Amino acid sequence: MRRLVVLGLVALLTLTACGERTASETVDEFVTAFNDGSLADHEDLFTSDVPQEQLVAMTTLHETCTIDPDSVVLAEGAVTPFNQTFGAVVDCDGGTYSVIAGVSKDCGADVEDCAVDSRIAPEGLPGGASVGKLSGEGLPSDITDLEPLDATPPR
Repeated sequence: MRRLVVLGLVALLTLTACGERTASETVDEFVTAFNDGSLADHEDLFTSDVPQEQLVAMTTLHETCTIDPDSVVLAEGAVTPFNQTFGAVVDCDGGTYSVIAGVSKDCGADVEDCAVDSRIAPEGLPGGASVGKLSGEGLPSDITDLEPLDATPPR
């Protein structure tokens, strides 16, 4: 009996260790890393490599801008539940902006046997190629009506 309990505990710990990072957890980690300027230490949050110029821009933005963690909204994807959109309000030295980006499930190269983590597509983030181009479908107007935060800090 004791051996079964130990084996069951080992199996449980193994399953929880390989875990799955939800979209909500990924976005929370991103917001925290953006706000404390440590995005360079969290490259595992993104679906692809973040260009160095964009990473520097986002790290610099944290000096004058803060993403309001209470404003974060995740909207379900219109096509598939594996893709979501997140939006949030960003306060920058008296100005208010939005950040909107895609979040998707990503298991890397090993599709058959992987712990599926949610990751953020960097293209919609400040300095990315799609800033201001994402529709924000499903997000509230108090986010989508704001000017998107781009790579240059507002003055």
